[in-house]
Amino acid sequence: GAEGRLLLFPPVLGLDPAAGTRAWIEATAGCRAAELVGAPSLSLAGFRLDRALDAALARAGVARIAERAQRVEVEGVRVRGVQMQGTATLPCDALVLATGRFVGGGIAERGGQLVEPLLGLPLHDLAGRRIDGLAASQLVRPDYDGEQPLFASGVRTDMRLRPLGATGLPRFANCFAAGDLLGSFDPARDRTGLGVALLSGRRAGIEAASC
Repeated sequence: GAEGRLLLFPPVLGLDPAAGTRAWIEATAGCRAAELVGAPSLSLAGFRLDRALDAALARAGVARIAERAQRVEVEGVRVRGVQMQGTATLPCDALVLATGRFVGGGIAERGGQLVEPLLGLPLHDLAGRRIDGLAASQLVRPDYDGEQPLFASGVRTDMRLRPLGATGLPRFANCFAAGDLLGSFDPARDRTGLGVALLSGRRAGIEAASC
């Protein structure tokens, strides 16, 4: 009865698909095998994705610079370059901000106040309230199951994923945001973090390429 049977595993079947782990399991079990990439959420799937993206960039001839961005140079409503730590300023026709939230450094607390450190963009919580300038401790609640405004904080964007400024209009014509830096969702509660990152990253890349 193995013809219609499918064994589902967490994403634990090794780092290299060419190693033949899944083929060995299928031969031994006498049925098909597959992985549940999204549940549970394990770092192995993310590491595979990171390696696949690196390989795709290499095949496309894209130059990668592994340095920390220190600041962004702007001129009016356009982003002109990124000052990297240890290198000269990199000029850019468009910029995709995919800096994450707290772990990636997309949102930081300086002097007891939350800020978006590279461009000083306004930050909002899940309800759309401005939270930049507030302390992180003001945005957590004692309710374990309830909403935590801090964990849904981020920038707001227009339909093209251009971050909004204090006026509610796009702050820059050639800057786009993607991933956890986007506000109004809590990846821990919504279980949508990887999906938001993939979809918004693809859309932001398309928009940036059109500049």
